[in-house]
Amino acid sequence: MTDPLPDLPGAVGITALRFYDWEAADGLCGGGALEAFHAAAAALVRPQLPRWRQRWEQGAAAVSARTGQQIDALAAGDHRHLREATVARIPQPEPSGPGMCGHLSPYDPVRSPPSG
Repeated sequence: MTDPLPDLPGAVGITALRFYDWEAADGLCGGGALEAFHAAAAALVRPQLPRWRQRWEQGAAAVSARTGQQIDALAAGDHRHLREATVARIPQPEPSGPGMCGHLSPYDPVRSPPSG
């Protein structure tokens, strides 16, 4: 596979990409520098997509679907699922840290403030 990201003036490596002036690069390279970067990023992660989909389907998507079912049940006056409730204690996650694409803030559904 050829490198879909052309040699761009000023690009010094992956850490420099977040500070890269994509508009200037488009002007210098005849346009499309950001599009080429997006294509390269998509190609890079494509082999991982089946695993990511499985993790999402078995994790966040499944929990979200179950929550929707529970809301529907409550709206219909059915509260039987509340009998399944438990109390659990989990360790406090680190407030934040480095992540794959910048700074990571963990999702903690127990301690997350309610939205709204």
